[in-house]
Amino acid sequence: MGEVLGALQAWYAAHCDGAWEREFGISIGTHEASGWAVRVDLVRTSLEGRELARDRTVRTLSDWIEVWCDGYTFNAVGGADNLNELLAAFARFAGLKMPTATWRECGRPARGRSRARPSPCER
Repeated sequence: MGEVLGALQAWYAAHCDGAWEREFGISIGTHEASGWAVRVDLVRTSLEGRELARDRTVRTLSDWIEVWCDGYTFNAVGGADNLNELLAAFARFAGLKMPTATWRECGRPARGRSRARPSPCER
């Protein structure tokens, strides 16, 4: 998770100008469905206006993610073990530079299970 978190930190720091961070920012919290929720404000960034249709990947009842963006806020929710995948989905959406190995690790299926389709961070 270190490389993904480092990329997110760098993105955030690049937008802190004394005003943006007072009104906008990044939130990471828990989700009502026993998982994680990530919210990234895009207003007054180069990503403002970029939309992403809601996309859900369910591998098991506890291994799932859902991502979407309305052009103003990037949102991602997922299972209790999917925080890295949620952060990597934002990194991919934002075009942040990440080592290839990180993308391969992002959203790997549970041992012995296969996915019907790739997660958003692998596209």
